[in-house]
Amino acid sequence: AVLTAPYIAASSKKLVVTFAYPVKEGTNTVAVVGADVTLEDVLKDLQQIKPTASGFAFIVDKDGMIIAHPRTELTLKPLEAMSKDLTPEVISRALKEGAEPPRIQIDGNGFLLKGAPVAQTDWTLVTAANESEALARLNQLLTYAALTIVAVGIAAALVSTGVVNHLLGGLVKIRDAM
Repeated sequence: AVLTAPYIAASSKKLVVTFAYPVKEGTNTVAVVGADVTLEDVLKDLQQIKPTASGFAFIVDKDGMIIAHPRTELTLKPLEAMSKDLTPEVISRALKEGAEPPRIQIDGNGFLLKGAPVAQTDWTLVTAANESEALARLNQLLTYAALTIVAVGIAAALVSTGVVNHLLGGLVKIRDAM
């Protein structure tokens, strides 16, 4: 199977990619079956992917060319057009399973990236989650945990003070009696 780089179709004047598959009889290719898919269709699907409220997804090729992006002006531009922090090496790190997602700045906001290969292509589907939105619940949980630890510490100090005072109460009476 072959997937072409995006190009402007002569008939529709739209940005398309062609999927082509050879039909063989033995070792001879007797025909080629192909289909053009507009990137508009791909974009509609991409716009449904929202890892966070202001997150998004995009597709990039192995050379760092943006294939599809919700901001259509970035289509067929290098990754650096989206962010100076974004390079093919960052995308490679985003593909690593179990690794910490790379953090980059896009338009002044922090984003966490995660990539997945698009089968039978040299493309990568990348999701960009707004870091503050993605970590908001964890930050809230950490705040609650810290407040709980402080409250338990204060309660323990008060209880232990009361217990010690009660236990030493007899010594105070003996001292006063002397």
